[in-house]
Amino acid sequence: MTGELWESDGVPPARDPRVTWYQRLPVDSLWKELSAPGNGNAALVTLKRPDLNRGYFNGVVLIPEKELQEIRLRLLEIPGVSQWDGPETAMPKMPDGRSYPAVVFRLENAKALQAVVELRGVEAVEPLFVAQDGIGCALETYTPNAADGDSFQNRIPWSYYHLHIDEAWNLYKQANNTIYDPGYPIRIGVIDTGVYEDEHQLTTVFTGGNAPRGPALNRTVVAKTWDDCGHGTRIAGLATAPLDFQLTQPRKIVGVAYGSNLTTVKYNSGVTAGAGSRVALISAINLAVGDGARVVNLALGMPYWSSFVYDNIATLYNTTQTIFVGAAGTFVKSVQFPAAMYPQVLAISIVKAKNKGDPQAGYELYGGLVPESAYGPEVAFASVNGDGDIPTTGGGQGLTTVGGSSSGTAHMSGIIALVWGKQPSATRAQVIARLRNSGSLKLISGEQALTPGQSQKVGYGIPDSYVAAGGSRRASISGPSMVLPGVSYTLSVTTDGWLPRTYAWNTGQLGASASFTAGQSGTANHSVIITNPIDNTSLTAQRAVTVGPTHKRILYSDPPIVRYPPYPFKGGTYDVTVNYGVVMPVGCAVQSALGQRLDYYSGAYHHWGPPLHDLSLASKHGFTIARPGGVSSRNLDVDARVWHSGTNAIRVKVHYLISEPDGVDCNMSGSTVHGWYPS
Repeated sequence: MTGELWESDGVPPARDPRVTWYQRLPVDSLWKELSAPGNGNAALVTLKRPDLNRGYFNGVVLIPEKELQEIRLRLLEIPGVSQWDGPETAMPKMPDGRSYPAVVFRLENAKALQAVVELRGVEAVEPLFVAQDGIGCALETYTPNAADGDSFQNRIPWSYYHLHIDEAWNLYKQANNTIYDPGYPIRIGVIDTGVYEDEHQLTTVFTGGNAPRGPALNRTVVAKTWDDCGHGTRIAGLATAPLDFQLTQPRKIVGVAYGSNLTTVKYNSGVTAGAGSRVALISAINLAVGDGARVVNLALGMPYWSSFVYDNIATLYNTTQTIFVGAAGTFVKSVQFPAAMYPQVLAISIVKAKNKGDPQAGYELYGGLVPESAYGPEVAFASVNGDGDIPTTGGGQGLTTVGGSSSGTAHMSGIIALVWGKQPSATRAQVIARLRNSGSLKLISGEQALTPGQSQKVGYGIPDSYVAAGGSRRASISGPSMVLPGVSYTLSVTTDGWLPRTYAWNTGQLGASASFTAGQSGTANHSVIITNPIDNTSLTAQRAVTVGPTHKRILYSDPPIVRYPPYPFKGGTYDVTVNYGVVMPVGCAVQSALGQRLDYYSGAYHHWGPPLHDLSLASKHGFTIARPGGVSSRNLDVDARVWHSGTNAIRVKVHYLISEPDGVDCNMSGSTVHGWYPS
């Protein structure tokens, strides 16, 4: 929630209770953060009127300028509080043109911190600097892998084939069958350690070939200009390194969205503590968005939630169409801030490929007490990784590798550019919806039982870049499967993609829909070939329509969906697939699928209330029932989401209304049981 809808304690709650806001830390814990090596006792103090909830981006004036100056003076009167004489004090501008209400001071001891925290008008105290441990700066040597591709005179990381990035490139083919600039004109902003000055892919050859884009904008908001770590270079290269036709050895990689525009902003060095501040971070983000970046990559993490960072990212989210991509966290137990900001930031985890050369071999979550990737309900998508990590740009002439959830953000930023580049006029919500609709959990071990919707660990799973960018893998024909003699009926084609297509029915019609008139008896077999004119791929869909009398019938899913409160009774939300792949005989058709709540007493289940699409009982328990897209009316596939509070169980059957031909039994033993159709 935002603004006045937030709770009176001043902050929106973190979705993961293990994550804490700085302002909720005990003073002794906060002092350890402020006095940590590299922070220099620098305190970022955010201010507001005590009677206001947070949310200046809703147009609320958090504190008048006169009161802000008065609090500033009172802070300096506290023993142990002194003026900060270092950099990073220019506050970002709010939507109303005023500076963000925060000040920076140096605190000498915990007693001074206690007095500052208790001062009326002080909202939160945070360390000014974002601690850096240098782990992400390690440049691992790239060892050639048989699963990597070699095309365009460049190496293609093996992960691209698992994410179907190579197929998405084909959607950028022109009339001469040549791929041009995948991801153009979308600009990716990489907020990190900058790029190496000698990495020519991100400096001198960025506009090579037929690229209409301009040079990469390699900027900085700190004293140093170029990368002194390598992390930023690797992220920018994996996301959008251009084709390199200089034939240097070893071969360079080509980035995911190798036609997109790029802004990199150096806000830290990543090598030592105190290398970058929260103020510099927000300045860098604002600079990238000001350059026109629609995708902002944040491969960084903080141990606690920052009011200052939250407010400024949320402001840009509310006032622009920017998509922020954040690293869920590497070798940590819970999703890190700011990736945990849902929905403002898309948190990206990684899953391990069982076989780099075979995407169908499947994936597994990283295990262990402290896994290589954080998982949780805040996660939006999962990228792929594996032993040896992903090849990427390393500066100079060499290649290096990148791993952890940082590699996931680079993949996802490039994928978003590929999707958005096919329709630059699309809204942020449309782009995210296309990514979600393309996601898959089916090949992730331990996640197969979940629906194509959102799981509790890896969100919508592994995105299919090709489908999200408009390509299609599935097609079906919707319409009646049983009609009366002489009746006119219409069949329509649906696909899982959105780009325009051509249609050729076996009866000669050319549109996405075709109309027919039933004969007196028998079965009419309809088929249609659906072709994507860009990459020339084709799909075929078929449907048999039986001519004859029908009646209605109720079937219930069997067994029912039952979820009991597990210890420690926290409740939960569960995505369940019901009767996936179960197909009724020819002529049978699902007219609707609803949820029937059950109660259990006297040793049996009993129906409770009418069947509904969705039901929520004072947030204690409930359900939603939906049919997945692209399935035929003969399929019994249903996506169910059920939830309970932890003290109330939930029991649900799927209530199918079936159109059944006379003389045909549509009941599927083991999957459905007979019900009675109400008169």
